[in-house]
This record gives sequence, structure tokens and C-alpha cells, in this order.
Amino acid sequence: AGGMDIPINIDMGMEKLEADFTFAEYDTELFRLFGLINGNSVALTLRGGMQGSGSNDIEAVIINLRGIFKEFDFGNWKPAEKATLKCTVAAHYYKLTIGGNELIEIDAENMIRKINGVDQMALLQTVLGI
Repeated sequence: AGGMDIPINIDMGMEKLEADFTFAEYDTELFRLFGLINGNSVALTLRGGMQGSGSNDIEAVIINLRGIFKEFDFGNWKPAEKATLKCTVAAHYYKLTIGGNELIEIDAENMIRKINGVDQMALLQTVLGI
């Protein structure tokens, strides 16, 4: 289109943010978090570590999410097998930090999309007077 020889991808916004978790137990506290509780979203922090092959250094990996538990999947219960619970979180906030460096921060409600510290939505916010 527009005289271009080939189609190209352009930024038309992001897909919705969702995360799936599988729990090895049925915790009643988890069920109390289902849906939009008193108008508040649930804050989750996931922590891990990355270690390169042949290295003694370990980098912390931290993922912060805010959103709502929108789905519980009880799966198929079978005799002599552990029952698991798969949960889906519809997130409106996501931040990825590796080794103390904030690499990605997406805040849908506040129109923020920071990649490597640069807010890709800042100019649009200025133009819109936000």
C-alpha cells in the first residue's frame, strides 16, 4: 500500500497481556483472588535466576505483574495422579528486570511502554495532552 513494494509491519499497539500459571495445590487463598476484588487488581512478583554456561555469576530475574485472575482450569482429575490448577491472569501491568536492569515496563492504564528505559508512548502522551 502507499507505493510500497512489500508489506511491512507497523506499530498498531500491543496484544493483550496474559500469563498462565500452574499450581500444584488448591489453595483457598488463591480462589479468593479470582476476579476484580473490591476494584483492585492482584499484584504478583515472580523471581528466578539466570546463570550462563561455565559461569559462577547468577543474575536475578524479576517479573512484576498486576491484573486479575480471569480463569481457573481444574484439568482432568485422575486416580493416583496429582491434581493441578492452571490459572490465567489478565495483566494490565508488566515489568521485567534482569540483573537490576529494568528492560521492559508496560503500564496499560497509564499509557506507558518503556523498553530499555525509553517510554515509547511519551511523545503520543504529549501530543494528546496527557
